[in-house]
Amino acid sequence: MDAGGAHRGVKAVGWSCLAFGAFLLGAAALSLALWLLVPEAFGPAVSALPDDLAGMRWIRTHWTTYALGQAVLGAAHLAIGIGLLRLRAWARLALEGICWLALAGTIASVWGLRSAFSDAAGDSGASGWIFGLVGALVGVAQVAGLALLIFFLRRKKTRAAFPGPVRERGRG
Repeated sequence: MDAGGAHRGVKAVGWSCLAFGAFLLGAAALSLALWLLVPEAFGPAVSALPDDLAGMRWIRTHWTTYALGQAVLGAAHLAIGIGLLRLRAWARLALEGICWLALAGTIASVWGLRSAFSDAAGDSGASGWIFGLVGALVGVAQVAGLALLIFFLRRKKTRAAFPGPVRERGRG
């Protein structure tokens, strides 16, 4: 891949970060608005979910904290996306850091995700097995996607797209 190809890849990741950041900010804003302005409509929907659904008790108790955290992560993705579009090295490092944290969190919670999908099906036989499989596949797909993004960000050709010295670390 030539330098132009690396630039295009970085720009594509930058635009993806902007889109994801906007999505997270929009989802957080909508969630907070519904939670704070129309609790009688939103609260029962969340309250109706079973307590044994993975993480549901925590989410119900800390809904605003969760939404504000989502907004912070969305703002970070917006800043990183702008930084990547401007080919700022700090943005590449920041996105790589977020990817490593997300990868560790995903690996740590794959079983819980599989269990959450299985629990959603209840004791419905074959559909419970299918939900468990879907949960595991979602976790594996997320791990694979994050690993590929980390690989892309760490490549020498990708690092060379950013102004400044390219450190000789790893393979090409």
